[in-house]
Amino acid sequence: MKASVVIPVYNGEKYIEDTLTSLLEQDYQDKEIIIVDDGSTDGTADVVAALVAKYPIIRYERIDNSGGPAKPRNIGLNLAQGEVVFLFDADDIALPGKLSSAMAVFKLEPSVGMLSTNFSMVDASAEKTVRYRMIDDYYTLQGVLGRKIFDAAYFIESSDAFSAIIKTNFIGTSSVAIRKSLLVKIGGFDETLRHIDDREMWFRAVYATNLAYIETPCHLYRNHPDGISHKRSVLQAEERIIAAKKLVKLPKSKQAVKNLDQFISINYYALGIHFLGEGGAGVMAFRSFVLSLKYKLNINSIKGIAKVVLGRRA
Repeated sequence: MKASVVIPVYNGEKYIEDTLTSLLEQDYQDKEIIIVDDGSTDGTADVVAALVAKYPIIRYERIDNSGGPAKPRNIGLNLAQGEVVFLFDADDIALPGKLSSAMAVFKLEPSVGMLSTNFSMVDASAEKTVRYRMIDDYYTLQGVLGRKIFDAAYFIESSDAFSAIIKTNFIGTSSVAIRKSLLVKIGGFDETLRHIDDREMWFRAVYATNLAYIETPCHLYRNHPDGISHKRSVLQAEERIIAAKKLVKLPKSKQAVKNLDQFISINYYALGIHFLGEGGAGVMAFRSFVLSLKYKLNINSIKGIAKVVLGRRA
């Protein structure tokens, strides 16, 4: 089977060569690497061009800036010729055996349409390990791991994976490999979502297929100092609600229904706290807290309503 690695990049001059080198050095031979440049304004194109000249398995496409990774990812997915597509970020580093271990799972388990792995967090220079096994403490995932496929690879039933991913996002984008046939069935990333397009994709994917998980770290994730702004976290809450409401009418287990209600409730509460801190947004705060209570009774939203009524700010 052929493996396609899809990498969206925007102003990745500083890291893209390390990323590509780590993928070129993978021991799995039948592979291609597709880079979709989302309108970079730095020297990304020059760095990639030098590598393309040496390695014909690298394909470079450039588009006008789209403002997010969903569109370049979709372009890369459409260009991919492999039976299995690996998603990868332009500043991460693939560890030895990443491709071969994942492809072995797909060859052994025809019912598995998607795979994710553990990974390590490193500093921006990738010289210091911040945390070796990022996913070990995700107990929601640990509770749904099924039989071993081999060594550190586990099988997870679709219904269990779906219920778990609603509760906790234990899937890192660069850890994902997915069959091209599944992508054709469920479609690509939702380009209307700017902040949680990846998790919304995981919702649809694991609902449609069984999942595999490799507990050994398979890539290094750079921890940049930028962080997520408060504004972005609010936008994420709004988009989480949009994504979750797409799932409401789907047939699912009682546990998945419970997790989905809690997920929507938590994000309405987050919006309520945001609006409570803004002058003149009391009505929006009140509405958000009420909607949070609609999906799950919780003391925090009751307290939020009380603060609105009493005219206090969070």
